[in-house]
Amino acid sequence: MTMRAGFHRTALLCAIVAFGGASLLALAGADWPPPSGFLWLEALLAILATGVYFRVLSRLIARSQGRRVPVAAVEGVIASVAAGFALLGFNLGDPDVRLDLRDHAVWILVVGLVGAVAAQSLWGLAVWFDRTATPSPDDWSSKRHSDE
Repeated sequence: MTMRAGFHRTALLCAIVAFGGASLLALAGADWPPPSGFLWLEALLAILATGVYFRVLSRLIARSQGRRVPVAAVEGVIASVAAGFALLGFNLGDPDVRLDLRDHAVWILVVGLVGAVAAQSLWGLAVWFDRTATPSPDDWSSKRHSDE
């Protein structure tokens, strides 16, 4: 298995961006101070950020080996829809508010779309950071020859 040292750093950066960005978005939409159910959301976001770390790491390794990696947006939809159903299943919302099936469908569609955009954006960040932060040995040899 080929793995450059920068892969862990890149994966960690993506996980931190995923957790921090999602937490800030959730905090922006929450009441102030956030309700106690917000802690459950943060726990779920921490689990998702851990998944982002391992998935970005495995995708970077596969990419460095020349293997084809699936579109990140598809994985984002799957993960976010699963998380959306988990939140619906725990019924963490306001008990006085009744939602019908249409409301749940809209929730899942929005969560899926946001997950797709977030996953594709994080993968773009990972590829960009990997290219700029950790040049390959080929880059060093081409720079050495261009300086001469």
